[in-house]
Amino acid sequence: MHGRFLFRLYCFIFFIILHVSGQIDKDDSLAVRAILDSNHVVYVSVDDVTHTSSSTNRVCELDLCSNDFCITVIPKEIGKLDALEKCDLSNNQLKSLPPEIGNLENCLELRVNNNLIETLPPEIGAMISLQLLSLRNNRLTTLPKEIGNLHNLRELSFGGNQLTDLPSEINGLVNLDRVYLELNKFTKLPIVVCSLPKLRVIDMQGNSLTTFPPEIGSMQNLKWLFAMDNKITSLPPEIGNCTVLEWLNLTNNALMNLPDEIGNLKNLEKLDLNNNAITVLPAGIGNSSSLSTLELGDNNLSDLPAEMAQLDTLLYLDLYNNQFDTFPQAVCGMKNLEQLDLCGNNLKTLPSEIGNITTLKRLWLDSNALEMLPPEISTLDSLELLYVKANNLTTFPDEIVRLNPQGFIKKTQTGWIKVIGLNVGYNKLTNLSPELVAWLDEWDVDWKETQEVTPIDLFPLVTTESNYSLFFRKSHLQFHVPEAGKVLLQLLDMRGRILETLVDSYMQEGYFTIPCNLQQWGTGWYLCSLSHGLKAEVCKISIVK
Repeated sequence: MHGRFLFRLYCFIFFIILHVSGQIDKDDSLAVRAILDSNHVVYVSVDDVTHTSSSTNRVCELDLCSNDFCITVIPKEIGKLDALEKCDLSNNQLKSLPPEIGNLENCLELRVNNNLIETLPPEIGAMISLQLLSLRNNRLTTLPKEIGNLHNLRELSFGGNQLTDLPSEINGLVNLDRVYLELNKFTKLPIVVCSLPKLRVIDMQGNSLTTFPPEIGSMQNLKWLFAMDNKITSLPPEIGNCTVLEWLNLTNNALMNLPDEIGNLKNLEKLDLNNNAITVLPAGIGNSSSLSTLELGDNNLSDLPAEMAQLDTLLYLDLYNNQFDTFPQAVCGMKNLEQLDLCGNNLKTLPSEIGNITTLKRLWLDSNALEMLPPEISTLDSLELLYVKANNLTTFPDEIVRLNPQGFIKKTQTGWIKVIGLNVGYNKLTNLSPELVAWLDEWDVDWKETQEVTPIDLFPLVTTESNYSLFFRKSHLQFHVPEAGKVLLQLLDMRGRILETLVDSYMQEGYFTIPCNLQQWGTGWYLCSLSHGLKAEVCKISIVK
């Protein structure tokens, strides 16, 4: 009897200890409740938005980014949560933060993304433990100089605001590792950024930069530099001093050339230069001994420097939508190249030396003017994808049946898909041996249908004398429908991906003019597809701004 009583007593004491240890500190609970009540969020408990320390019962995490309610004001009581380590106020309607935010001296991470913040209080500089500060997608036009006091900051993220400059005091962020300033209104990279000794990542995408300051060459730890979607016309030679740089992305700018010093970037692995106006590459690029991915699509290149044959580490080379009339010989010396894209050029032949690229796995040659493929292409034993649609091919070399373009498996947002390995559509294949027909039937089951299409008249209001290119300079498109029926008119990129459906409806016979805003896609080469029943026409167009 005595033993049973003691057992029950022990259980009761253990329950009391467990219950008490799980309670939130009273002052912290009142502070969080005050935040919720100030925003009329009466149906959410303190426990729903906090996480407490098991040793102190103090609130160490505050999460108010739920889509179930909206916070419009943060009262001064937040300053009482001085044990807070992580605070997330994202996805609300906040216009400001109270000065008391500076009392959170132990806070390591502060996120206030997707709000309406126009200014930050100077007191934010008192959050001396902060390692991450993120205010993406707000309305900030300036930052307080006190932000330079956050000496422990590792990541600074202010993308999607209206910033034009940074305070010089930023140079106090001696431990900053990553800075994200994309989608602001910078016209130049603030020189103070170049003075940050530990900075490894800079993201300036979607601003209005025209170049980089020479001081960028002092950034000895910079590894990733993103400046896509700007107005950059040139790079300073000092870029070559960023010797640990691994990834440089300058897609969609206005570059016409590169400095020869680009070849000094011995650790550069990815160089993205799609959609610029580059006419020639420097010989020095051949010294980029670590380069594995080089994207040069949508430029004005007509040849490559011979020194590029030295790029033994290059695996992927993108040259689509340029001005190549002949196959660049330097490519034939790239001994480890696996993927080559030359879509949207004006190639008429391929050299026999293409057979030297024995590592080649994927080859895109769509929308050129090829009339024949060399027999040596059959020696590419590793080839799993060969796309030659929209050329002038009438046959293939008999040796090509040795190839087995089985395609590959690709992961998408909706799951894994099988990418077909052979596409020979929209050619003029007629003179084929039974062996070639059997080979085509095996790898491209629809090839016959796309060889027998009847063209439909398709033309814009302004054309050139070329018989393969059409230029859109106005905001309307005119086309002819020979008889009533379902009409589908689409704009595609040079890889055949649909960008915009312009017409998808039943139409009577006649000539039609429709409004279109093709210049939203930027200057470059595209495909325009018009289908009507079993009739179809695909032509190459150039959108000119």
